[in-house]
Amino acid sequence: SDSRAGLSEEQQNELWTGSVEGNRTDTIMLLHVPLLGAPTLVSIPRDSWVPIPGYGSDKINSAFALGGPQLLVRTVEDVTGLQITDYIEVGFAGVAATTDAMGGVVLCPRQDFNDENSGLNVKAGCQTMDGPTALAYVRMRYADPRGDLGRVERQQEYVAAVAKRGMSPLTWLLPWRAFPAARAAGKALTVSNSTGIFDLGRIGIAMGAIGMGWGTSVTVPTEEEPLFVDGQDALKWKSAEALALFDSLR
Repeated sequence: SDSRAGLSEEQQNELWTGSVEGNRTDTIMLLHVPLLGAPTLVSIPRDSWVPIPGYGSDKINSAFALGGPQLLVRTVEDVTGLQITDYIEVGFAGVAATTDAMGGVVLCPRQDFNDENSGLNVKAGCQTMDGPTALAYVRMRYADPRGDLGRVERQQEYVAAVAKRGMSPLTWLLPWRAFPAARAAGKALTVSNSTGIFDLGRIGIAMGAIGMGWGTSVTVPTEEEPLFVDGQDALKWKSAEALALFDSLR
């Protein structure tokens, strides 16, 4: 979420988050872990125009602002036809802190970026990014020619990089790195009441598999032309392709 909770004014300035009231979901990902076979990570663009129970149609990221995790989960279930069994949430501070605790993560920008809104200033090519830089990398969209869809790809890249780093012996065999990383992740995550240690372990292993290339990352197919509705740009799903994707995960 774009929550600034736990951030001092100094930290907000350091992370270029600013101070914004209310919470929305900057990133929405659906992880499917089958009993057999490889996991699938589905990114749902935050600007997807969907029906939100009790509120008409709006961008899907507003569901969280209107009714918290419960309404977001119900909205995703309604539009995908899938049952959500677990919920995990992380805010801006958690992304930065977890990244730093791991000693940074390797990310590979495809082009130079210099974005005044997020504070991202990096050159193209693979490099180790610290917490503030990684947060800017997953938040930035205005300097990306592909806008939110480009950001979705970078978010998938970041999640895979974190999972890969977490699975690396260089992380979990070194106490001075493993313990801070685990502690930072534990403080950063908000989970549903039904999500226990076993579930988190299963999710972590699945994310690690995706990070190692043993799973699939996809984005819900959307129309190329943006949808202009209620004075704002939104994204319309390619209905048949989106339904086929969700049907394949049942």
